[in-house]
Amino acid sequence: MNLHNAFKRAMVINRRALPRAANCRTPWVLAWLVLGLITAAPAWGWGGEGHLLICEIAWQQLTPATRGEVQALLRAERGSHRFADSCSWADRIRGDRRYDFLKPWHYLNLSPGADRYRDRYCPRAGCVVRAIDEARANLADSAQSVPRRLEALKLLGHFVGDIHQPLHVAYADDRGGTQRMVRYGALPEPVSLHRVWDDLLLEGWARDWRREGPRLARGIGVRERRQWLGGETGAWALESFRLTEDWVYPQAADGVIDETEIARDRPVIETQLRKAGWRLGELLNGIFDSRAAAPAP
Repeated sequence: MNLHNAFKRAMVINRRALPRAANCRTPWVLAWLVLGLITAAPAWGWGGEGHLLICEIAWQQLTPATRGEVQALLRAERGSHRFADSCSWADRIRGDRRYDFLKPWHYLNLSPGADRYRDRYCPRAGCVVRAIDEARANLADSAQSVPRRLEALKLLGHFVGDIHQPLHVAYADDRGGTQRMVRYGALPEPVSLHRVWDDLLLEGWARDWRREGPRLARGIGVRERRQWLGGETGAWALESFRLTEDWVYPQAADGVIDETEIARDRPVIETQLRKAGWRLGELLNGIFDSRAAAPAP
């Protein structure tokens, strides 16, 4: 499905489905668990806590003008008006078959050793690279309707997070690590490698996202801002793929991720969260506030 047409379809569905989704979250918990067991594609980029953290980090970077524009869009529907909450919408509706067309937008499969991104790597059904570019274009287009721009905002916030989760840019043969089982810490049963990076490595410390988000945002120095600024979306995907091949897969080669390795992974996780939040904030400032200045080179 063409992504432009898919946004139109989603906007129509959104008018009927979103008020229920915003106010009936408990039933979605069961839907998430069931879908996580049966889905063939990568499951949840960063899990709920990761997306909350990324979007809170982004919020800390926004100018007052950008915050005002974001808030105006969020107030167009019932439910929470916190930007961080909106960034998990793309996962909350994954149990609804009307949104099945969104499934391939969460990830990108690459061949082992790929050293560059090419447009042909993104299938006709879409991928996370094209999804980010399309959402950004729709959000920036002031001629679009408010519901469509609101949906673009929520998708952009989510997919910028997904593209920085290493296993959302990975191999097709193990479905982004969902079919690669490992023993993790003291857990009695093996778990998927994808679950490790989506959820388990964030357990505990990431749950207090209102405190951790600002802390992580404050940790972004001038050097990091210069390194992370700009770049094509395809280059972001390739960064994550390098991390997948050079760190994530080698660490899991023996089928065990022990406590020492878990401790080593936390700085990697924090860097990816910061990077995603900073880049998302810069995208939003670029869309909504022409006066927002990039840091000096």
